[in-house]
Amino acid sequence: MSPEDSANLPAKRLAVPDYYAHVLMEYSDKELKEAVRVAQGGDEKVGDSGSVIERWGKYKEVQIHGDISFKTHVERLVVPDRLKDKKSWVGKVAKAHGWKVTWMSDMEKELRTRSTGRVMDQETWQDKLDCIRRDQEQTLQATKFVTARETAVKWMYEIDDGWQLFDGTLQGPLESLFQEYMASPSATGNWELSA
Repeated sequence: MSPEDSANLPAKRLAVPDYYAHVLMEYSDKELKEAVRVAQGGDEKVGDSGSVIERWGKYKEVQIHGDISFKTHVERLVVPDRLKDKKSWVGKVAKAHGWKVTWMSDMEKELRTRSTGRVMDQETWQDKLDCIRRDQEQTLQATKFVTARETAVKWMYEIDDGWQLFDGTLQGPLESLFQEYMASPSATGNWELSA
C-alpha cells in the first residue's frame, strides 16, 4: 500500500494493513474525509477519487501479491465499451470462469446509483459472508501448514554484530523503534532494542 504511485517511492513510504499510520499521515484533509465517508455506516459506498486527487500520481495504491484464483477471487469482468463488437468472445471468456460481465458505461451508471450508499439484501450478504469464511478457512489451513514447517527453518537477519536468528515476536518492537527513529529530529545515533 502506498500514498501515491509507488514506482519510485522508498520502502519507508510503503505500508501493509497492520502498519499504515505513516501513510495516513500523508493524506490531505480532503482524502481523509472521503475515506471516512466511504467507510462509515456499514453499507456499501463508492468513493469519488476525482474530487480528492489534486495531481497526477497521487492516487492511493494497493498491490496484492499471491495466488489469484479466477474462480474464487474474481466476481465480475468490467469491459470497455469499445469492445462491444467482441461481445461473443467476451461472453465466452466470462462463462468459462463463471464471471458476470458488465460494460464500462453500465458500471459507471451502477457506481453513480450506489454513490449515496446501499444496504445489501440478506442473501447477498450471506453469500459474501460465506465467501469470507471459506477464504479464512483456507488461510488458516495455509498458516498451520507453514507454521508446522517453520519449526524446522531458522530465519536469520544480519546486523552490525553479524547474523542473528529472526524472532517473530520482535516485529512489533522493531516497528515501534523504526517509527521513533523516523520521528526523531536527528536520524543519527545509536538505538537499542530491549526485548
